[in-house]
Amino acid sequence: MGCLSRRLISTAVFEFSCAGAADNARVAPLHVIATATLVYATLFSPVAGLLLVRWHQETGRRNAAIANDQARAVQARADVLAWPSGHAVLRRLTRQAEVHLVLWVLPPNARPYEARVTWLVDDQQLSAIHPGTSLIVRVNLAHPERVYPAEEWGALIF
Repeated sequence: MGCLSRRLISTAVFEFSCAGAADNARVAPLHVIATATLVYATLFSPVAGLLLVRWHQETGRRNAAIANDQARAVQARADVLAWPSGHAVLRRLTRQAEVHLVLWVLPPNARPYEARVTWLVDDQQLSAIHPGTSLIVRVNLAHPERVYPAEEWGALIF
């Protein structure tokens, strides 16, 4: 088959034909799309693969740092001082909500302090978190700004 030529039929429709064919046969647009997809995939798949590998490595390093940080964390109590935004961003797929909280953290053998955190909270637990609520948390005293929920219903967002 020779090279493809195209001509504009209307503003949104192209007709593809084989320039070298004696009968000027039409080429199916689906064939053109499939061929173009293969060409683009061949060109861009190494780039996409490298990006995926790099993202996977970064995610692994971040998860290892979080696990290391949590391993050194001690249990503490925290009181919810405020919920500045007053609402939660719901993530329907995971049935969790992203909440921004201001906590008064009371670590053992250390001075209390205020911490601003963003947590993912199970949507069923959301109604139990409001100003004045006491929570059990985990704090790494080397990084006091990182306050993890000690319960299964929550996770810290970095």
